[in-house]
Amino acid sequence: MGYSPNDLEVNAAMKFSFFPFKETADGVDVSARFHTSLKKPDYFSNFYYSNHYIWENDFSKVSKMKIEGELTVRKWMLSAFFGYGVTGNHIYYDDTGYIRQHSAPVNVLTAGLTKNFVLWKFHFDNQFLCQFSSDEDVIPLPLFTAHCRWYIQFPIVSPQVMKMQIGVDAIYNTKYYIPMWNPAVGQFQTQHYEKMGGTPYLDVFVNVQWKKVTLFVKCTNVAQGWPDGDYFSAYPYIRPTRNIKLGIFWPFYF
Repeated sequence: MGYSPNDLEVNAAMKFSFFPFKETADGVDVSARFHTSLKKPDYFSNFYYSNHYIWENDFSKVSKMKIEGELTVRKWMLSAFFGYGVTGNHIYYDDTGYIRQHSAPVNVLTAGLTKNFVLWKFHFDNQFLCQFSSDEDVIPLPLFTAHCRWYIQFPIVSPQVMKMQIGVDAIYNTKYYIPMWNPAVGQFQTQHYEKMGGTPYLDVFVNVQWKKVTLFVKCTNVAQGWPDGDYFSAYPYIRPTRNIKLGIFWPFYF
């Protein structure tokens, strides 16, 4: 009824756990998720009037199908993820900022791995993601992304009273045509002026937790200029340059 007649959305999920390790209660989780939908585009995708953009469209319904699977081994602090999605009549904003509908299906494959491990007082938290888009002009994605947080953690007084972390937080992705932010329509749009990425973004931090209070000192973009200055979160918005941040987190309970 109304603006969106005969729209459809179906979601399903399942999870199965088993416990192969006798010496611990940590199990192995296998989960799967399924999503399919057929929906009419929102009103502003069809009708929009502003100082800079005007359009009147009659877009077809957008179809989406997504299948995801995940394996988690809690004892090993390991999680592996795989996903496949296909979108028909995908709606996006092109290089000029105008909204478009792509008639051909677009496929996206995703594979991810999360592995955390501890060696003595050294902690290594790692997340890796590989993505492939069948049409980079419509859905641009970096082929590889990594987020690593490596630090040493030790007690100052006792683990229950005060402890400290000293480490580095690193983010990296391969070069791709990173989307451009368009403030006139409040949306991200495609751009093919320049590929960006391939440069690690490093933060060095010191955290001190005293009971419920956490103090931190962080130097952002500590490796600024190495190997180059390609630090962009969106085209042409640059990430913060090298600086020092101080902060406190103190939850209060009433």
